[in-house]
Amino acid sequence: MKILAGSSNKLLATRLAIALNIKYIEPKITYFNDSEIKVEIQKSFHNEDIIIVQSTSKPVNDRLIELFLLVDAAKKAGANRIILVMPYFGYARQDNINSQNIIPAKLIADFLEKLGVNHAIIIDLHSNKIEKFFNIPVSNLEPINLYIPFLRTYSNFVIVAPDKGSINRVQKISNLLNIDSAYINKARDINNNCEMISITGSVEGKNCILIDDIIDSGETIVKAARFLKEHSALSVSAFITHAVLSVGSKNSILDLLENEANKEEFVGNMERSAAAYTLVREDASTGLTYKLPLEASYARGLIDNIFITDTIEASDLSTKFHIIPVLPIIVKELINILL
Repeated sequence: MKILAGSSNKLLATRLAIALNIKYIEPKITYFNDSEIKVEIQKSFHNEDIIIVQSTSKPVNDRLIELFLLVDAAKKAGANRIILVMPYFGYARQDNINSQNIIPAKLIADFLEKLGVNHAIIIDLHSNKIEKFFNIPVSNLEPINLYIPFLRTYSNFVIVAPDKGSINRVQKISNLLNIDSAYINKARDINNNCEMISITGSVEGKNCILIDDIIDSGETIVKAARFLKEHSALSVSAFITHAVLSVGSKNSILDLLENEANKEEFVGNMERSAAAYTLVREDASTGLTYKLPLEASYARGLIDNIFITDTIEASDLSTKFHIIPVLPIIVKELINILL
């Protein structure tokens, strides 16, 4: 068994290979001047199971073509079974029939299946209906259990869904922690701008924790936070799975985070003195620990803290957001599949 990775999640692929004690193979990926892509694998995979790691994050279409070429190359190199680890599924928001009776998310599922993917592992799909687009097994992993240790550091808090799409996520966390939940009723105008209409549930005097799967422009989170503050919320933080952050949207979110120098990434195996950290979570299966700096202080701005997972890799995110690694849940699922 070996692991291959495209351009999107090389760090995750490397850590995955270490955690599973299998060889990491880096394919040769060439971009020509006209943006065509060439993928080469200089190995034979005769009857081997291959794990391919690739998200279809921005640049979405380049990552998607890379993925198609990687799967095809692995199959032609003799791969027996191909397990796709796709931390972020681009086009997931296009899961409905459009005016031409096309469902883009389903087309991608069809292509991956026909190219030879035998099992797909995806983190927090935008819509559960996407699983039904595949005729192969799909593991839609929820990051909820990764959030729990961090959520337990809060007191007097309520879990809030910024729109109806996150109600199921919020209810699951609410049930796990036996705490109250609330949700915001959101509507969009003819220009697709969102407006917060009302709140179901009590948020007055509470530390509000917003839960969502994607942050892109940041409009929903910003307006939800402002709406909660207008309804006397004590503070607002957010836990979001996928930091898409399209061009032009990142600064609008980051401008809301004050005292950025005091915010540090949650990482495994910190090199600083152990006495400088409070242990938040320890995962025996991977040997990783996640620790909170004791001196971390958070501003009381519109949004106090934004936690994201590392499904989408970007070098500058770790100094701007709290990063929660998804490696443990992927390792656990792969072990279950491979046994």
